[in-house]
Amino acid sequence: MTVVSDGPAFAALRAALVGERGLDDFTVADPAGERLRQALADPSASALDLAVLLRQLLLLETSRSPLERPARCRRPTVRILDPASLRAAGLESPDGSHLWAAPWRPPWLADPEPEPDAVAAAAARRRFGAADQGPSPDPFVRPLGYARYRSVGQRAAVRAALLTPAGGALAIDLPTGEGKSLVFRAIDRVGFASGRTSGGEGVTLVVVPTVALGYDHENACRRDPDEILAYVGQDAARRAAIRERLTVLKSGLVFAAPEAACGSLRSDLVDLAQAGRLKALVLDEAHLVDAWGTGFRPEFQSLSGLRHELMAAAPPDLALRTILLSATLTPETLDTLETLFAAPDRLRLLSAAQTRPEPAYYVAPVADEPTREATVEAALLHAPRPAVLYVTKVADAVRWAARIREMGFRRCAAFHGKSPDAEREKTLAAWRGGELDLVVATSAFGLGIDYPHVRSVIHACVPETFDRFYQEVGRGGRDGGACLSLIAPTVADVRVARGLNRERVITVVRGLQRWSAMFHHPDSRHLGGQRVRVRLDVAPGPDEADIDLVGERSLQWNARILTLMSRAGLVRLVGDVASGPDEPGVYETIEVLEPGHLKAEIWTRFVEPVRAAIAAARTRNLNLMLQHLRGNICPSALLESLYGADRLLAGCSSCRLCRVDPHAARPDPLRREPASPWDAPPCWPPLADLIEDGELVVTYAPGASGGYSLRRAASALAEIWGGGVRMLRMPGEPQPLFSRALEALETLPIFTSVAASRATSRLPRGAEVLLVAPGGSVRLGEPRRDARVVLLPEDFPDPDRPGEALLERYNGRVISLDALLERLGT
Repeated sequence: MTVVSDGPAFAALRAALVGERGLDDFTVADPAGERLRQALADPSASALDLAVLLRQLLLLETSRSPLERPARCRRPTVRILDPASLRAAGLESPDGSHLWAAPWRPPWLADPEPEPDAVAAAAARRRFGAADQGPSPDPFVRPLGYARYRSVGQRAAVRAALLTPAGGALAIDLPTGEGKSLVFRAIDRVGFASGRTSGGEGVTLVVVPTVALGYDHENACRRDPDEILAYVGQDAARRAAIRERLTVLKSGLVFAAPEAACGSLRSDLVDLAQAGRLKALVLDEAHLVDAWGTGFRPEFQSLSGLRHELMAAAPPDLALRTILLSATLTPETLDTLETLFAAPDRLRLLSAAQTRPEPAYYVAPVADEPTREATVEAALLHAPRPAVLYVTKVADAVRWAARIREMGFRRCAAFHGKSPDAEREKTLAAWRGGELDLVVATSAFGLGIDYPHVRSVIHACVPETFDRFYQEVGRGGRDGGACLSLIAPTVADVRVARGLNRERVITVVRGLQRWSAMFHHPDSRHLGGQRVRVRLDVAPGPDEADIDLVGERSLQWNARILTLMSRAGLVRLVGDVASGPDEPGVYETIEVLEPGHLKAEIWTRFVEPVRAAIAAARTRNLNLMLQHLRGNICPSALLESLYGADRLLAGCSSCRLCRVDPHAARPDPLRREPASPWDAPPCWPPLADLIEDGELVVTYAPGASGGYSLRRAASALAEIWGGGVRMLRMPGEPQPLFSRALEALETLPIFTSVAASRATSRLPRGAEVLLVAPGGSVRLGEPRRDARVVLLPEDFPDPDRPGEALLERYNGRVISLDALLERLGT
């Protein structure tokens, strides 16, 4: 089957539309063209579905024209596009035989601004995306399917994660689409660079917020089609297979929801920790610990107690590492994560956050409901696909899904909290397969799923925080191309957002009442010392108004109370949330840190400041959302305020201000690579004993070849790594002897650079091995902070004294490659 792109692709599709070319004898490289080709062959696609996709293709082709002349095509004959559908999608036929996309200028669009659908349909490249644009990979990256790192931020994130020491906790803030999953895939493959051993031995637990994300990661990470990695859903056989692997092999990746990790998987995880075989606890979309864990899914915060239990069970030098992954970490979220997951040390942060340059932000005026509905319906008839329509309430998702079908769309679906699991999985599978063009959904849809080509994100609601809005907008444009963000608010939406924002923060009086009810409940019991096992699913008090408040809602509030108390320093969550087989209820084991935890004055002194800070942060977050609706501040400035200007690399956000006045646009910033918060480990004996004054020179014969020499070179690099050296710098092209040996490093967490100097290498701090090739440059004997091993060709010339060998005047230790291997025991 022929694959066509650009102009030939448009010609092939035009021919297919009028029956002059079969749909099955070619595919289109561009996602928009291929989506139309597949939809033309889809019997379920309606005339309106096809009309909108055809409009998108015509707009794309127009953007490619040097003179931006409107692209045209003959009226289709393969699939009947009725005149009403053509008109609805803004396709006109001035001559009666050809179609072109008429400009869409809704009444809320300012005159100088470009049409929103045209901007998104063009999908102009706004950032990385091509494989040859990222930095060179470390050796272990290529076997994982990456020819290069996607960005310097991804490289820094992976390296920092692998340098995390035993028991350490690291938060990684990396923009959506830059490949956070490479972090846990690298941990699984090569282990950690901070220990004396490495490799894929041991289990890496990745906690995922949704079943869909678990399956998505499984599909991306499995080594063969039958490998089962996701401990999600209700499939008993799937769960049994994973538990058997954990028991027998005690290795590999496992993806699980927090409920499973704290529940049915708990005993297996404790056993692994006791055996020193639990490498890491990775929280994917870690911001949800704050957003969901203190709300409707308390198990997110219960992971804190699970981690504490697993840390206590493990040998100290084999304690699990905690890696928290997110694309949106506010200062308040970091405070929560530090409280729950940092002890006994502090939480370290690797922030490579950057303002997403792909979304083009459009804001319709605040209106009444009929006007908003007209705005959204018009957008659905013009916005490029794939598209997501976000709402806040389940009822609104159901209503909009019905309305969309009434309009005539068929390649659409709804996704919300009350959708059955089977329906959700079917929807996600169709979405990934390109069979759906439009999904109306609540916030969880698309969370963490790497579907790159979303062109439009429309909000028929007002999110309760700007953080939530930005996360949802971030599900568009993951391929690096421009996408549309359109929000159409109503006054009622603003009221709903205020209500949701306000209900998350409880008063200290009510909080103390709820804590007293949990602490004094008959099923709660002291475990010795300061540890207490409290029941969470209890009523907040004995009053008539409270006695019946024992459902899920009350449980959520009680979970929030424990998080609030943890942040205030009154208690610490230490694990054991599961109930026994004959023991109803939900429990949490806590350690009391403040003896006066039941006194009102203690709550006023310690809890009230924390509660007030949380309330202020949430109000501020909502106010940023409301400021965006006014459209008078660039979204990048709002994002700087939200996430912190010191942690966010902000550039142009393609908003109304810069579209009307290009001089107001911020220049795109240069990407920066953040430094690792961890240094590499120090060198260990016997290698450390060979290094004098921070340097050891190892000579090799540059012309050596053959299997024996290659094996010796590979052994030397591996032994140097085993001595604690994690950085390999190679200024210049390495000799064949070592270029082949480098292939053996794919199973080690070693970091490489081709920079001429350590200062420009971007390598983390720590000892390095410098591999010098003939014709290269090196200076020996200079003072240095970190130790290094220099692999130098025999008789390497002195760059300052022609005709002399560099080592003739060198006073440091020099040994041969063979002598090094002998001293290191190989």
